[in-house]
Amino acid sequence: MFELGWVEQSRPLGLTFRVERLVVRAEGWEATASVSNSSPVSYLIQRPHRPGESMFGLVLLQTDARSELRELTADFRKAPPFLEPDRIDPPVPRVLGRRSSWRGTLSGSTTVPKGSVVRVLFGRFVRTRGDPGYLLWVTNHAVRV
Repeated sequence: MFELGWVEQSRPLGLTFRVERLVVRAEGWEATASVSNSSPVSYLIQRPHRPGESMFGLVLLQTDARSELRELTADFRKAPPFLEPDRIDPPVPRVLGRRSSWRGTLSGSTTVPKGSVVRVLFGRFVRTRGDPGYLLWVTNHAVRV
């Protein structure tokens, strides 16, 4: 078990991402995470072409170098491959309201290979008004398991 205490912010968008704990076992993994919206606008949380789903999960890498992540994401223009959770409890809301937050546990049955570098993926966040762009957040923090 890794007690992480990671806190990262996207200040321009008013989003704060936290990863409290990561547990890796032979039969799967579990991460306790949260996201807070301090902005005056709400965000849709969605996954393209998969209504009602999100893009929360684990990104497995060989190194903790940001250059590896940049390569996987085409310089952050696309989502990296990630381990999808089998369960999110409580479920991620479809809309993260203004000045609100979500906290929950992601859990998956996929084995995380020993020696992997793990980052956490949050997304995809789309503003309900204003800029039509979206945000996928991959943690700057990483841990080798």
